[in-house]
Amino acid sequence: MRVINLSKAFRGRKKLVSLNSSTMNITAPPPCKHVVVLGTNHTSSKTELRDRLIVTPDRLKAALAQLARNRAVFESFILSTCNRVEIYAVMENPAAAREQLLAFLSDFQGIPVGEFESPFYFYHCEEAAGHFFSVVAGLDSMVIGETQILGQVKEAYRCAREMGNTGAILNKLFHFAVETGKRIRTETRISDGILSVPSAAVDLLKKNLGDLSMRSALIIGAGEMGELTARHLAAAGCRKMYFANRTLGHSIPLAQEFGGTVLVLYDMDAVMPECDIVVSSTGAPHFILTADWIKKIMALRNHRALYLIDIAAPRDIEPAAGTLRNVFLYSFDELSVLVSKNSQLRADEIGKARKIIAEDIENYFIWYRSLPILPTLGSLRKRFELLRNEELERYASRLARLPAESRELIGQFAASLTNRFLRMPSKVLREMGASRDGVEYSRSLDALFGLEDIGNEPAMREHAPGVAPGLAGEVPASPAVPEVDPPELGSKGFNTGYYPIFVNGRRLPCLVVGGGMVGVRKAESLLESGATVTVLSPQGSDRLADLERQNRLVWIRNHYEERFLQDMQLVIGATDDPDINEQVYIDANSRGILVNVADDPEHCTFIVPSVMTKGRLCVAVGTGGAAPMVAAKIRAELEAVLPEEYAAMIDELGALRPAIRRMPAGDKDRFWQSVCAIDISAFRGQPEVLRQRIRDELAGAD
Repeated sequence: MRVINLSKAFRGRKKLVSLNSSTMNITAPPPCKHVVVLGTNHTSSKTELRDRLIVTPDRLKAALAQLARNRAVFESFILSTCNRVEIYAVMENPAAAREQLLAFLSDFQGIPVGEFESPFYFYHCEEAAGHFFSVVAGLDSMVIGETQILGQVKEAYRCAREMGNTGAILNKLFHFAVETGKRIRTETRISDGILSVPSAAVDLLKKNLGDLSMRSALIIGAGEMGELTARHLAAAGCRKMYFANRTLGHSIPLAQEFGGTVLVLYDMDAVMPECDIVVSSTGAPHFILTADWIKKIMALRNHRALYLIDIAAPRDIEPAAGTLRNVFLYSFDELSVLVSKNSQLRADEIGKARKIIAEDIENYFIWYRSLPILPTLGSLRKRFELLRNEELERYASRLARLPAESRELIGQFAASLTNRFLRMPSKVLREMGASRDGVEYSRSLDALFGLEDIGNEPAMREHAPGVAPGLAGEVPASPAVPEVDPPELGSKGFNTGYYPIFVNGRRLPCLVVGGGMVGVRKAESLLESGATVTVLSPQGSDRLADLERQNRLVWIRNHYEERFLQDMQLVIGATDDPDINEQVYIDANSRGILVNVADDPEHCTFIVPSVMTKGRLCVAVGTGGAAPMVAAKIRAELEAVLPEEYAAMIDELGALRPAIRRMPAGDKDRFWQSVCAIDISAFRGQPEVLRQRIRDELAGAD
């Protein structure tokens, strides 16, 4: 290992100042990576073309997998809705990116490029980011300011992140864009008076049918659009709704919420003759309702008026059905035109929204331009920590004569002094990194402190014999744990939409950096999952000391160093020093370890929700890191009002699981419908009666 003699370096400072890239013999920076977008939307192409190009939900993962195999694409996600088909990517060569992405789309969809190329737009760097921010804010929608696009973007991003297609650049772009969208909707009136397509459809039905309380409606598809339409129908007084879907699992909650009836798709014939309203919003690649089929239904209805609302992409209902007598068919595009009449009323707000977007794009690119600096910051901290530990080792024999408390205090002082030395250089370096000269500053630091070889030095150093605990810091032997693959992360729209994934946390090695109230709370949550928890902190609360005395966790009384991450699979940064928390995030992320920084959702790849359990029932409440105390309050309120009988129900169903598995599919669906229809309130204080009712339902379904 090469150690820099700082005194000699500063005696020769005039020579150091004159160093340039040629004398430093530093290689050129890696090739730049650029954000690009290729797409078409309602303003540049017709519905017929978008129907051919749309990437349906059942094919989205296959498309992302094919993009991931493309060596020219570093990161990617696909946004495919009724109104747009867009590919966002991080690529090295913007000049060739358009043709490369067109070729991908042509190959995946089996359509020659010449048949769809002309209406496609292409943006890169600031223009690409600006376009994405506008999309998320609803400024690029057919209905200016609509909010459904935000949910669609979150779902597209969630799927891409689950597939491993996104990385640091698109992750940050997504977070910035979502926050910008929220800011625009809060600080402007861009969404005032907005009507979504589902609400416009129901408004149209009220104008044509009048009172909806005596009307029956069939909702085909249990996705977001179907749910929104059902909500608006219920608000308009519609009391009789049928919910048809390919699987019952998604339809049952909707039927329960709106007091409707669940059907499978092939049972629609039985209820269609009585329904005056049919809303279809599936993701099927073909027509669900054909003109011939509608013609037969109309004969059974004696040709009473039938209103068909098709808000799917691609379309669910054959357009020719709209030519039949007394059949009124409305497509997504037609409904969008109706609600877009309010666009001019919001024209004054668009300018304000554009100004907010311009500000936040600049902030995003400040972060983007600082990317080359982050490895230097990490290496600089490692260099200082190595020097600190060497000096502590050099004086270890003398310090060994001191009382243990004094040795520990000296170790804490050395770590604190290191952090103080690094705080200002780190702050200035981040600011410099946002400028065009950031890479040159990084190179200078590499040469000045010998950072170019820091990555080749061992991450974990063996300390010399006799080093006192609490100085260089010894890591106690961790309890033996089985080989466990790191749990994969999946979230439904990061930042504001974390969704819990329940994994077996038994003996999962976890590190919490910080021993204060927040750190202890996080540690206790991990302990509840059965994890093996280590807390790293020179000081800690009384509660932490209690947990240590109870042998529930290991407490290492030391300051943070990267070497403590070894063998960990989950890491939480919970100190009161933002710089240390950020370093925890950088180090853990570089090692591929899932990391959570308390009170900083931008630096979290997993969250620790507030959890309540009753028997087998487990409910997790999370706020995406925005308000953990509120999540705990909601969890406590749920726990207080949730009937205990649910635990008995779930316990009984768990015991009956083998018998349920053996049931034919039709019987199984009927059984689950009957179970979900049980009124829990009728069995208060009678758990055994409830268990018997479930057994009776099982016997009746066989």
